[in-house]
Amino acid sequence: MALPLTASGYTSSMDWSPTYSVNVAVIDEQHQTLIAQIRALQEAIQEERAAQPLSRILSNLRALAQAHFMFEEGLMEAHAYPEMAAHQAAHAELAKRLEELQRQLNAGNTMPGTQTIASVRDWIAHHITGPDRDLGAYLNQEGVR
Repeated sequence: MALPLTASGYTSSMDWSPTYSVNVAVIDEQHQTLIAQIRALQEAIQEERAAQPLSRILSNLRALAQAHFMFEEGLMEAHAYPEMAAHQAAHAELAKRLEELQRQLNAGNTMPGTQTIASVRDWIAHHITGPDRDLGAYLNQEGVR
């Protein structure tokens, strides 16, 4: 799924829409929260806020993502999801990206740019509409809504 481009070449703000639904209510609610946090981070960067508020927003995003990943992985394990290993590896990739962003921001080495946040946002959008949607379909077959 392609996201619309702005005049500057970066993708526009990420907002929840039904196209992100995986048809599992709790996962959809968690995705909505993650998307809202990404939007808050993006807005903070665009407004050129100080590093400290950015660090708090990024820290919150990391905590939300970690809790979400643990929840999804618990469902995968409970329902013997055959693609669990690949899905966990994808989660680990994003967690590593977010950790590195946090480390750089806390060290004062760099302020995350619009393009950096766009890459995280795009990763999440593609993960939701790909692997998470596949997981949702599998869970629906298992009776999880």
